[in-house]
Amino acid sequence: MLPRELLDARRSRGRIYLNFASDEHLKLAKAVLIAFKSSIGQSYAELQEKLRHLETASNYKKVRGFAKIIERECKFSMATNLDPWEVRKFLFERGYVTSEFDRIKVLREAAEHFGASIEEIERAIFADREEEKILEEVPEINPEELIKRYNLSLLQTLMFEAVRLTFKVSSNYKEILRGVKKLGLMYEVIDEGIEVTGPASLLKLTRKYGTSIAKLIPGIVKAEEWWMRAEVVEDKRIYIFELSSEESVMLPKIMERIEYSSSLEREFASKIKRILGVDVIYEPEIIKVGNYAYIPDFLIKKGNKKVYVEIVGFWTRDYLKRKLEKISKAKIQMLLIVNDELFAEKASRFSGKEVLLMKKGKIPYKDVIMKIKEMLKS
Repeated sequence: MLPRELLDARRSRGRIYLNFASDEHLKLAKAVLIAFKSSIGQSYAELQEKLRHLETASNYKKVRGFAKIIERECKFSMATNLDPWEVRKFLFERGYVTSEFDRIKVLREAAEHFGASIEEIERAIFADREEEKILEEVPEINPEELIKRYNLSLLQTLMFEAVRLTFKVSSNYKEILRGVKKLGLMYEVIDEGIEVTGPASLLKLTRKYGTSIAKLIPGIVKAEEWWMRAEVVEDKRIYIFELSSEESVMLPKIMERIEYSSSLEREFASKIKRILGVDVIYEPEIIKVGNYAYIPDFLIKKGNKKVYVEIVGFWTRDYLKRKLEKISKAKIQMLLIVNDELFAEKASRFSGKEVLLMKKGKIPYKDVIMKIKEMLKS
């Protein structure tokens, strides 16, 4: 992903279009790579100077974007083995110097104190500043791969501000859906595809939510055929963004590793498995519910007995209403652990559904274990 200021896009009539890199940028990508490789052993400041020479009014976002992609995998080091902070502290404690003679005198004292030469002391003073760091290694990447990675990062950067994403894929459908759940995103699986919605107005977590949405993008574009439509907020205005595999944008075929949004799921699975001696399967099979599809959080198995578990967090009322509708139609035995009293009251009316209310946002494990035992016996 790129810094917001490097988002290269144009806006027209309520839509936003990304200025992706293409074959015509191969020469520029190669030049940026050469700038990095020729700067090995030199300072970050010297590297930046070379990159500035490549910039023009029309391409500076591309140059800086390419550089950011490469820089992520570069290895930098300090030009000294001394601790710059300790060196500065020693020198500043000796006060201001008013002549070259005094300056050399203080540097000699420092050199003797640290067991180094005067030249080493001078190098160490600001060696921990970014511009003074030395480039040691550059990743092995060709111009075409650089363009693909840049385009993916550009797309993800736009998604930082997304409040809704709808997409279709021809493959790795379940893999993506698992990612949606791991990231704690609100979603619906409908005939038109998967719709992921954000809580911009209620929870005011648009940026955090958008970052989670951005993490789904590698999995979507990995499919042979795909389509996406996003609603993106900029300056309190919503823009529509659309893109599909038919547009032949150069993109990499990778799957970003998605971490859990919290340790809640791991904690739940670990405790239930240890205490009850049962199989706990995270995100089991997709369950069809009318025109919708649904993946519960857990499946707990003991022999041929099954209990599905859903942990319902702090969601919007509209999302909870739709989730409630799906749960009511799912013909499975399910335990719901919820944070919302109104949701709990309504869900408890459904056949085959047991409901437990969280206590101050925490799972009541004693009650949960007792309830699962009962359900596995029934």
